[in-house]
Amino acid sequence: RPVHVIRFSPDGCRLAVGGEDCAVDLYDTSSGPGLPRVLYCKGVSGTPYLLDFSADGTFIKVGTTDYEPHVFDCSSGGRVADPSVLNCLVWSSWTTVLGREVAGIWPEQADSAHVNTACVSRLSADCVATGDDSGLVKLFPFPCTDGGAMRAFGGHSAHVTAVRFSANDSFLFSAGGYDSCVFVWKCC
Repeated sequence: RPVHVIRFSPDGCRLAVGGEDCAVDLYDTSSGPGLPRVLYCKGVSGTPYLLDFSADGTFIKVGTTDYEPHVFDCSSGGRVADPSVLNCLVWSSWTTVLGREVAGIWPEQADSAHVNTACVSRLSADCVATGDDSGLVKLFPFPCTDGGAMRAFGGHSAHVTAVRFSANDSFLFSAGGYDSCVFVWKCC
């Protein structure tokens, strides 16, 4: 099956893999060169394309092609839907375009495929970058629940498929779809 996304847990001991079988596999990376599968999270309603672990590595958030958010318990593989649990989670990274914390990144009248990618700054966690179908890279304050101030940057000739901050937030990288370009943006 084709794989679309991989992500290491914050402690580096697990590797999450999402692909076209509409599931997420978790592998143990601490036992040497072999990667035994330790968990299979099924019941994902679309193809996973974004993965984020909770800060303590006990939960994984899955962004899918059907724009339906999923959170799974990393010890049981069960889907978590209890708002009292979900509202208390702190994420080690944020790459999904879904959730109340990023509701403001969506333009009015946008269809579900307009915003393709998001990434929250790593160190300060006060900025979210997005890439969209118009070829724009945008910066919003994080959390961004109602739009807020935004800066937009052009350059890609078509849709932007990925944005990621460097480890020290000094740079933002964006990948274009049809233009096959990777841009490096200096963050001030």
